[in-house]
Amino acid sequence: MGVCACALGGPAPTPTPLPTATQIPLSEIDLQPYLYEQGDLPAMLQPGQVRDFAPEMFARLPKAENTIYMQFANNGDTAGGVAIFLYGDESLRNSAYQIIKSGFGADAVEIKEVGEKAAGVSMSLVFDFLDITFQSCTAVVHIRMSGTKNLDTGISYGRRLEKRLAPIICR
Repeated sequence: MGVCACALGGPAPTPTPLPTATQIPLSEIDLQPYLYEQGDLPAMLQPGQVRDFAPEMFARLPKAENTIYMQFANNGDTAGGVAIFLYGDESLRNSAYQIIKSGFGADAVEIKEVGEKAAGVSMSLVFDFLDITFQSCTAVVHIRMSGTKNLDTGISYGRRLEKRLAPIICR
């Protein structure tokens, strides 16, 4: 039977340090690859233009460390989109979520199937549409889909998006 070197007065083995993941600053995360995968959207919608700034409707939000927006299209026409805002500051993130949610008005409903907090609204005006916002880790997400008012359609996309984003937004 072998004898431990430490029992003979030799040095104890030095444990090998485990590698730690270096977190990329929120401002440097490339969000575009996470926006869309085949099967995310209902048949009538396709992913459209992507840009690193959000539409004017989000002008009242606190400045995010990272923003991305992808339009949805239906037969070449704009049909909503998805906006993702990343915040390192929890109070700014909470404020952004509340501002978006307040824009939904009195018809907003709480959604439990996606995010830490989520709300949605669906309407028929000139056309059907839905709006969903959710907060998950460092992100606030807004989804608008025209041509449907079925909240489950937006929730399904939101859940898939959140699952893809979790490894990079949850710290």
